[in-house]
Amino acid sequence: MVKYKNLILLSFDKEMAVKLLSKEKFPDKKWDKRIDELSHPRVYMYSWYLKAIGKTYSIAFDEESEQMLPVFHNRKKVFKQHYMPFFAREFQFIGKGKPERIINHILKQFKWSAANYHLSEEYMGKIYSYQYLYINQDYKDIAANYSKNAKRKLSKLKNEELEVKFNIGCEHVAKQFESNAAKKIKEIKPKNIQRLQNLMEVATENKKGFSCGVYSGKNLLASGFFLDDDNHIIYLKGSSNKKGRDIGAMYYLFNAVIEKYAGKRKALDFGGSNVENVAKFYKRFGAENKHYLHIKN
Repeated sequence: MVKYKNLILLSFDKEMAVKLLSKEKFPDKKWDKRIDELSHPRVYMYSWYLKAIGKTYSIAFDEESEQMLPVFHNRKKVFKQHYMPFFAREFQFIGKGKPERIINHILKQFKWSAANYHLSEEYMGKIYSYQYLYINQDYKDIAANYSKNAKRKLSKLKNEELEVKFNIGCEHVAKQFESNAAKKIKEIKPKNIQRLQNLMEVATENKKGFSCGVYSGKNLLASGFFLDDDNHIIYLKGSSNKKGRDIGAMYYLFNAVIEKYAGKRKALDFGGSNVENVAKFYKRFGAENKHYLHIKN
């Protein structure tokens, strides 16, 4: 009889669950210490970054392996949405475990779910691309691999009397982005521009980013903000005005960043684009495609 009872108890032993826990259960210092152990692109995972890009998120926690993942969602109780916030490309799983356990829980928990994960192609999902350029060598060697188009553009720009300035102020990058790029993207609202500026300012305060701009006299032709972490420079956002677009000022901006950090960082991550023309522009600097997964229900 005792053996029978033990058998019953074993067969009904409660399975270790995946739970959505409040982010307040994970103190910033302890969380960020775990993030320091992650591989590139880890910057999207720091507590200051998560707080800057959205207010409402929880932590998916696997009791079996103690693996974790940030999960952004809306506040509605009836129709729950899990989404990828603006200005974060992908999220990583913290700790060793089986990512499918957390993913399956999320897909069951939310009526609508769509997010990007730092996972290999062995998992079921849509493959997205970003462009990545190794810059851990002399600038001349990097520039030698620019496309003919990029070399021609940069050669012509030498006659424009342009100047690149670093740390120009996040508000200038945000304002130019709003005026020249954001209006073409219907999903981006004024609150997103304010959030972008706040993110850039927080990154600067944490010594994890810098702004820069291309000037013709006092006229700001193009500007951008770059994250700086884990031996990588990551392009966050940027834009150019009409004159800047006409002369190709973004070529000048990216070239200046590459020249400044050549041999000092491992790579320039262009932030990624699945838009063919944009990806083609990045590849003119010698960048290659790398991948992440988009999974939704």
